[in-house]
Amino acid sequence: MYFFSITNHEEISVATHRIITEQYDLIISSCRNHEDPDLSVHDIRKASKRIRALLRMLKPDLPPEIYLRENTFLKEISRKLSVARNFHVFEEEFDNIVSAGIIDLPDKTINNIKQHLKEKKEDAFDLITGLEIFHSIAKKTEEAKERFAAVDLSMLGPHTFYKGIGKVFSWGQKQMMHSQQFPTDENLHEMRKRIKTLMYLVKLIKDVSPEFFNGYFKGLKSASLALGEDHNMAELNDYIDTLDEKLVSAEEKLEIESYISSQRQQIQLEVWPEIAKLYTGQAGEFSKRVKAYWLLGRQN
Repeated sequence: MYFFSITNHEEISVATHRIITEQYDLIISSCRNHEDPDLSVHDIRKASKRIRALLRMLKPDLPPEIYLRENTFLKEISRKLSVARNFHVFEEEFDNIVSAGIIDLPDKTINNIKQHLKEKKEDAFDLITGLEIFHSIAKKTEEAKERFAAVDLSMLGPHTFYKGIGKVFSWGQKQMMHSQQFPTDENLHEMRKRIKTLMYLVKLIKDVSPEFFNGYFKGLKSASLALGEDHNMAELNDYIDTLDEKLVSAEEKLEIESYISSQRQQIQLEVWPEIAKLYTGQAGEFSKRVKAYWLLGRQN
């Protein structure tokens, strides 16, 4: 059982040790049971992101060397699996494009692209298996779990949470303003990462006061999924553009690009008002609201 949530009466220090231990256990289990490698990669990357979100919240009160060490380790895990993850996503996105039935590609081109993406994904997973990357990640995660279990977290408390989540809110709000002014693919992707960090932190506490946190969590999740779809489309389009014209002609690439561009414009048009609502007000006000609902929920 991997319970990514702080219970009503659990101390922050106790919850932190439990949650990080459980998420490290999830990574280890996924590495050792990878009959479905797509699912294993997904679960490993997701668990690492949950831990990184929690670490960012704790950052104001956590010894800098602890934060840097664990955050660097978790980023390295995701990096090792990123190629396999990318081709899995490309397969799904291209299937969605074909299923939509809006662009008219020859069957030969569709089959060429599908076969190419399938082979690239298989190659990526063969490399992970051949280099025993799952085994390596599991071993290093065992070490990380033991290492973090020895960290003294007695300095943590509710103040850590209010301060940390306020900083994460401000971090995202600043990126929102920057991304609206300069809506590059890189800035939109960074916006999504910051929304997702806040989403994981709200998920941590939403059971304490569901009447407030559930609605906000759903808004964060919706925005994260929309920007994730936008990013996946952008990455797929960039990749298809690199393919040899024997697989897909220049004209067919333009047709795919046109469809993806129109879909991304629609996604961004719909998601920005939603993001603006999520980041309404100042970080201090947001932190006070969280504190009020947190205290109310903990009293019940």
